[in-house]
Amino acid sequence: MYFDANTIKLSFDETDFIESDSKYWEVKPFYEEHPNKVLQGGNGVLFKVIDPENDEECVLKILKYSYQSGLRSNKIKKRVERFEREIEALSFVANNGV
Repeated sequence: MYFDANTIKLSFDETDFIESDSKYWEVKPFYEEHPNKVLQGGNGVLFKVIDPENDEECVLKILKYSYQSGLRSNKIKKRVERFEREIEALSFVANNGV
């Protein structure tokens, strides 16, 4: 994965992984039939991740801004805070079967 033109992209040269909970999750394009299409909003990018233990597909949303940049810019700080609220709302929906 790499940062390019204000978005996060997959490398495609090799398999992309992220580490979470001491497991390595494979990261794939959200739309595998259109691997170069980036599904993104103003604050984040969506990818598909594969659980290494059971091959279950999940969604990964990555913030396009660093927390450090939010300390330097009030505009970015508001974007980071909005992203955190979006994650809270998505978690609520997922955990409550809404």
